[in-house]
Amino acid sequence: MEQEIIYIDDDGIVLVDGGKKAYQTLIHSKLLSLIQYAAAGDIGFVKFIRGEAYIVGFRKNRSE
Repeated sequence: MEQEIIYIDDDGIVLVDGGKKAYQTLIHSKLLSLIQYAAAGDIGFVKFIRGEAYIVGFRKNRSE
């Protein structure tokens, strides 16, 4: 599912806009080295794994 990234923490915690409310996700371990290129306003691809929400990919905001 695609969600807008609101905030990215240095510890790998990402806040995404879930429509009615924002919620916290984690960055999948395979994406940790690339997440430095993501910023607030980009689109994160969220996948639920064993009940936890993970960012498994992202797309840069094209308006920049």
